[in-house]
Amino acid sequence: MELANYFLNNQLDSNFLQSCLRNQSPISIKIEKQIPVFVTYMTAESNEGRVKYYSDIYKLLQ
Repeated sequence: MELANYFLNNQLDSNFLQSCLRNQSPISIKIEKQIPVFVTYMTAESNEGRVKYYSDIYKLLQ
């Protein structure tokens, strides 16, 4: 929540978040400064020398 409030000039509080969870509908809030967002999609991860594979739910790796 701290990171979101940093970019949203302290517009978020616990009441706002509870309302979002209750209503389950998207809410748009204008951000004054553009923020680059990077999304990664990985179907495998390495942990303690072992590789764990996941289903490609978006079918991007075919």
